[in-house]
Amino acid sequence: MGLDQIKDELFEVLEKSAGEHGADVVDVWVTRQGNTPLVQVFVDKADAGPESTPISLDEVAEHTPWISAALDSLDIIDGPYNLEVSSPGMYRPLRKECDFVAYAGERIKLKKKGNSGRLKFTGELLGVEDGSVKLVSDKQEFLVPLTEIEKATVEPKF
Repeated sequence: MGLDQIKDELFEVLEKSAGEHGADVVDVWVTRQGNTPLVQVFVDKADAGPESTPISLDEVAEHTPWISAALDSLDIIDGPYNLEVSSPGMYRPLRKECDFVAYAGERIKLKKKGNSGRLKFTGELLGVEDGSVKLVSDKQEFLVPLTEIEKATVEPKF
């Protein structure tokens, strides 16, 4: 099984369990450190939004045991692996439709999949409309289907 397949399966399983632990699984990355897989799980509070208090290190640490147990029960990674559980940080990834709804009004960066047409946008997130992210970038309004988004992050305010 490839790293992308492992990532997708882990995300799906962890997302199903997150609610009962008061968490939101924001993203999962699976990479290699030499020969050892590195699994990075980014968690936030279940009700996180731009106005909420960021998740604390103690709260992140409380989620590590159930995440570790879930990964071990899946048994999809051959041999040892390293697990890192952390907050999503200032450049919070936006993946799910509910993320784009919760962070409406925020400035975001968005990259579309593909290699033709406009692929990068920076601007104000307006929300979601009919399965597409609505944003204003360069004084123009755009609708980007959720299925075409490669990566989207909140741009922090300083």
